[in-house]
Amino acid sequence: MPLILSFYNFFLISFLADAAVSILDDIFNGGMSVEIFSGARIYISAFVMMTSAVAYTGMGLFAFLPKRILFLPAIFPLAFFLIATSTNLANANWIWRILPAILQLIISLHAFYKIDRLNNGQGCVFRDDSVKGEAFSWKNSLVFFGLNTVLLLPIFLASMLVAIANSIQTSTNGYITFGMDGCYSAEKHFVKDQIELRLLGMAHIGSPEFYEGIKSDLHGKKALLLMEGITDSKDLLKNPPDMGFISENLGLKTQMDKFSPDDFSDSVKVIRADLDVSDFATGTIEVLNFLGKIHSKKGFSLSSFLTLHGEMARSSSTEESLARDVVTNRNNCLIGHIKENLGNYNLLVIPWGALHLPGIEAWVVHNGFTFKEQKSRMLFAYSTLVNQLLK
Repeated sequence: MPLILSFYNFFLISFLADAAVSILDDIFNGGMSVEIFSGARIYISAFVMMTSAVAYTGMGLFAFLPKRILFLPAIFPLAFFLIATSTNLANANWIWRILPAILQLIISLHAFYKIDRLNNGQGCVFRDDSVKGEAFSWKNSLVFFGLNTVLLLPIFLASMLVAIANSIQTSTNGYITFGMDGCYSAEKHFVKDQIELRLLGMAHIGSPEFYEGIKSDLHGKKALLLMEGITDSKDLLKNPPDMGFISENLGLKTQMDKFSPDDFSDSVKVIRADLDVSDFATGTIEVLNFLGKIHSKKGFSLSSFLTLHGEMARSSSTEESLARDVVTNRNNCLIGHIKENLGNYNLLVIPWGALHLPGIEAWVVHNGFTFKEQKSRMLFAYSTLVNQLLK
């Protein structure tokens, strides 16, 4: 019992520290653009997120723990994560971002206040005589885990899915959306002076029908297709990312397998309008090699994922160079190809990753193209995933 109570004391102190550091980071970083506390915040928040899961589970295992005191601190990190990802809180004004940290501070101080009352004013941390009762109770565990399975688990899973879906839809500006029956990709058409640009939201994996539908729509049409896909002329990627393992286990196909330049009819000219790996910064290349280890033919590598997370947390410059190389610079390369070929073709087709297209669309509209129409294709059906996972 003393060891367990010590863990919960440590968790509550970490929870309080996380709130305090988050408030300071929001003030300095958001209000004054000074990243003094950003690194510490990342590590403390990650630690609190992991220990909160242990603390929450412990309430079901140990009957003597005061759930009225521990429930909110244990559930808050997960609840905040779900709310933040589903509301795009990270991009909000720093004044709005600081509010959850203030709420966390209030919750932690209230927990210490309740413990002090439990100790009759003799201290605000758990002591050996703070709680009484048996360490383990089948009734406590069955009720706790039963209620969580019936009530909280479905809510958690649904919230996670909604949060992920909202995050993807927001970051792609609607080029990837989620319906009742599956995930959809948008195709937007823009026109100017008899020239039509088609922006197609792509994904690394999808159903074979998705890729075939794009090729079928272009059959017999004279068009220029500006293909996405970085090259590696100097063999700098020692571990090229491989989505084959993921697509195979989901019953889908990779874009590389089903969307090759050789698949199009002779009327469609295909140009690879992308950068070479040698154009990237050293930090970006290192991250891409880590991603290759994470998504390898052998499957997902947790150790490589944690190593990459640590590298990204330690250096904001690596994160900035990654965004600049992988998104901004590649978009600029694509825009250069669009400018070069605008007078040569009446139809330009741009099937690029959905995260690239909001920036490309902004350039298209800024340069006088007007929206004509939008089409929607199913990227994959949920039933495909379910059937594959049940095999």
